Amino acid sequence: MRHICYTSYGKTIDLNVFYSIVDHANRKNAALGIGGEISFHDQSLTQILEGPEEALATLMDAIWRDERHDGIVVISDFSIETTHFRNFGMALVHPLDLARHSIAISAAHRQPRRDAEEARYVRALMRSMPRQGPHGFRHKTGA
Repeated sequence: MRHICYTSYGKTIDLNVFYSIVDHANRKNAALGIGGEISFHDQSLTQILEGPEEALATLMDAIWRDERHDGIVVISDFSIETTHFRNFGMALVHPLDLARHSIAISAAHRQPRRDAEEARYVRALMRSMPRQGPHGFRHKTGA
């Protein structure tokens, strides 16, 4: 399993295109065992992806080639034993929530003695996110 967090500038992406991307990603990624979170604010996309290494490599290759993205920066990329987004799909979250979750996951990975505690925290945080409509900040479909 692998964890990747990246950010990019969505040069041709508006909110309607973004919601379409999220809906498509939920259907496609669920079939590949990929879950995570995504945020969009002021043309900036940030996404956490977790899942099988080969599936993530293929997905990231497609993202790098996608002309709607510009200035892609990988924030974190490391192996994990289990996903923090099991059966979660792709959640649409506020950028600050995504940043907090990324920090917690990275901290859990980098500090093995606290790994179990941090992983429990992140799993509890993920479970606490309510499902809302297609235009809410905490949007989840297809999981």
